[in-house]
Amino acid sequence: MKLGIMRRNTMTKLEQAQASLEAAQQRLAALRAERQAVLGGDDIDALPKLSAAIAQQEAVIRDLGDRLVILTERQKQEEAEQRKREYAAGVDKIEAALSKRVDAAARVELVIKTLGAAVRHFDDVSSAIFRDWPPNVPHFFTSFSLNREGLANLIEAVCNSPTDINTGREWVEVIAGKPVLVTPGDFAAIERARHAELIADLRERGAPMPEPGPEEEPELEEPEAPAPRHLAGRFRPEPLDDPVAEQTTEPA
Repeated sequence: MKLGIMRRNTMTKLEQAQASLEAAQQRLAALRAERQAVLGGDDIDALPKLSAAIAQQEAVIRDLGDRLVILTERQKQEEAEQRKREYAAGVDKIEAALSKRVDAAARVELVIKTLGAAVRHFDDVSSAIFRDWPPNVPHFFTSFSLNREGLANLIEAVCNSPTDINTGREWVEVIAGKPVLVTPGDFAAIERARHAELIADLRERGAPMPEPGPEEEPELEEPEAPAPRHLAGRFRPEPLDDPVAEQTTEPA
């Protein structure tokens, strides 16, 4: 028999025993009252019968009390067993969920490894651009790698977006000197825009002036050029010393 059915049977028996006990107690009280009335009257022939009925009713009450004790203890045991079964079922459910979580963790691990490889590839491509920079073209940075703060923004935005990479967390990027609200799906577009800004800035600046020879007078120092627009936001370069360093020569 299933535990649930056993518990219901025990509960039913308890209710029945309790009802029988209450009825027996009422019957005993009535018999005792009747005996008291007989004791005060003239006809006492009914006393033996009443005494026997009272004794029988007291025995019934004792039996019902003992039955209630046994059934109550059984009910406690069945409830404890039910709690154990429910607890074990809950643990089994957690174990099954944790198994799925391990699978989910493996998926995250794969993405993390893929992301790391992609970022390193991005940095390698960027570093190659810096290494192969033409000597006659000015540069304004020591590195061209992905800024980790921007990468953290990108990851957080993706994690907060349950259905669409273009929804969820947004942040501000400075593009063409203006703040622009962007989402993770704009990453490549932002890089493309910055590349266009970089090239436009380089074309605007033109070729650098040659360094003065030993017999030439140095040219007057030109005002410091403004920071290039493409360096704002995602790229966080460290400035190099001006490749056209100021030189002074003593007259011969």
